[in-house]
Amino acid sequence: MGTGSVTSGATSSVVEDPSQPDWKKFKSLQEIDMIRQTKKDNILSQVMGSYLTDSKKVAITPGDISFVTMKLNNTTQDKQVYSV
Repeated sequence: MGTGSVTSGATSSVVEDPSQPDWKKFKSLQEIDMIRQTKKDNILSQVMGSYLTDSKKVAITPGDISFVTMKLNNTTQDKQVYSV
């Protein structure tokens, strides 16, 4: 009897195998979703942590117009327009 832990390789092979019963595929998809949900907070924290080190806080009052000047460093040759 297993301990309930699943490796991603074993789970994906169950989902892709047409000979497996539907309940087993559904269970595998639920396990994949559970793994993603548990790791989502950690991944978002890592991404936002690196983003927040380079960001500035802007105080906003609803209904008041305010302008903020910020220097942007474009490390690529791409040109994009952002509206905030």
